[in-house]
Amino acid sequence: MMHRKRWSVWGCLWVGAVATLIHAGAARADVDRTANGTDRLSDGVPQNERWVYSDPPGGGPDGPRRDILIVDSNRPIAFFGFYRTSQMTQPGWELFDRAVDWVNDFRDPATTRVWLATYRGTLDPRSGGGEPDGIAVYERLTTVLGFDPANIRVEPQASIETGNFAGYDFVLYAWIFPRDATNVLNQGMPFLTFSAGETDELGIGTGVNTMHEWRDNAFVIDSQHSITQTFAVGEITLAANMWMDASEVAGTGVALVNADGLSLIKGDMNCDGSINGADIDPFFLALGDPAGYAAMFPNCDVLSGDMNGDGLLNGFDIDPFFACLGGGFCP
Repeated sequence: MMHRKRWSVWGCLWVGAVATLIHAGAARADVDRTANGTDRLSDGVPQNERWVYSDPPGGGPDGPRRDILIVDSNRPIAFFGFYRTSQMTQPGWELFDRAVDWVNDFRDPATTRVWLATYRGTLDPRSGGGEPDGIAVYERLTTVLGFDPANIRVEPQASIETGNFAGYDFVLYAWIFPRDATNVLNQGMPFLTFSAGETDELGIGTGVNTMHEWRDNAFVIDSQHSITQTFAVGEITLAANMWMDASEVAGTGVALVNADGLSLIKGDMNCDGSINGADIDPFFLALGDPAGYAAMFPNCDVLSGDMNGDGLLNGFDIDPFFACLGGGFCP
């Protein structure tokens, strides 16, 4: 309560200065996203209720979530939706590399034994279908990540349903057909799969494929995980288009990357996923200089500071902001 009272006094000191700016017309803060280059959605969804990175007809208010990279919060299990690895470019490969490291519990790749299930299990580029993607994964493991080819067992996709994984450190399924993953779970294997249709069995998603698109971008929505910690929250752009799939996070799943971006978190002015003292300066920057705020925090939305829900950021949001910051009374 003492902190809340101190912040409220600080907030009051700012009110006069900000109000002077607003009434003088120097830097209006009651602007919508058009000032930052994004119009209100054509379907009339209010700015303070929409998803920041909307890609209709996609996720958020207009459809199901499209989560491209989902991890389990308790076990080394992950869904990786950048599935067409024969088309993969950076930074997609970096995300893959870090996902492999995490699922493998950061063991030495030179001594790690991997069960790799591919489209046909041949590593023959002439076999067509998804085999070029399995080959790309195999080559990434052996030529970049340092896995010993002698320790990689390559089998067809159906092997994840019947294989005996004793002696192996993790299972990697490099194709999108939803094979039954129960066998992998029953053997307690760390598992990295490219199949959105398996996320329900794994307990991390709905098992419904919510996206199958040819695209060159995605959005990091959680940079606190080891897989995404080298990325800032916001858009990532691949060097070339590739096919991606997605599912909708559920159960013990945690979405790290999706197709549409972050929903607004009211009061989170620096877009780090939490509301704390680090949001105070960005809040007042957005209030007094929205253009400067947009330049300093290009992946954030100024309307994260619209604390009273009127669709504007202005002096009326100061007290609700500090109420949220100090007492948890957040909209």
